[in-house]
Amino acid sequence: IYLIAFAGFTSFSWLFPVVPYYASSLGLNAADVGLIVSIYSYMNAAAILPCGILSDRWGRRTFLITGLTLSTVIPLIYPLAGDVFTLCVVRALHGLGSAVFIPTALAIVTDVASPETRGRVLGWYTASAQLGLMAGPAAGGFLLQQFGFQVAFYGCSLPPLLGLIFISSR
Repeated sequence: IYLIAFAGFTSFSWLFPVVPYYASSLGLNAADVGLIVSIYSYMNAAAILPCGILSDRWGRRTFLITGLTLSTVIPLIYPLAGDVFTLCVVRALHGLGSAVFIPTALAIVTDVASPETRGRVLGWYTASAQLGLMAGPAAGGFLLQQFGFQVAFYGCSLPPLLGLIFISSR
C-alpha cells in the first residue's frame, strides 16, 4: 500500500504546476485560473467523507481501484478542455478520484496494522504520501518545461496506472 500511496499522491500533485499555466495559455483571467485550480480541492473536500463511508460499506479494493482508475483516465482528458467550464469539470472529476482513493488507502493501512504497530505503519504511509506529493510537482513541472502540456498531462496517468498494475497483480 505504501507504493500505491506514493503513486496516488504523485499523480494528485503532478498537475499542481501544470494546470495554472495551461489555463493561462487558454487566455483565461486570474479569477478563472484560481477557480480551476481550486475546484479540485472543493470536490475532494465535498466527496472524501462520503467516499470513506462507502468504502466501508462496499469494499476497500473496489474503491482503491476506482480511485486509481479515475486518476489514470482523467488526466488524459485535460488536453481536450479548452474553456473554463470544461476545465472545471475535468478538475472536479480529478478531485473526485483522489476523494475515492485517499480515505480508502488510509483505511486499508489501519485495517492491516495491529494496535502495536499502527503508529509506525501510519508513519510509513504518511511518508509515502508526502514523498509522492513532493515528486509529483517536480515531475509535472519538468515534463511541462521539456515537452509541453500534452506530455505533462499524459505523464500524470502513469503513476496511478502503475498502482493499478501493482494492485491487480495481488
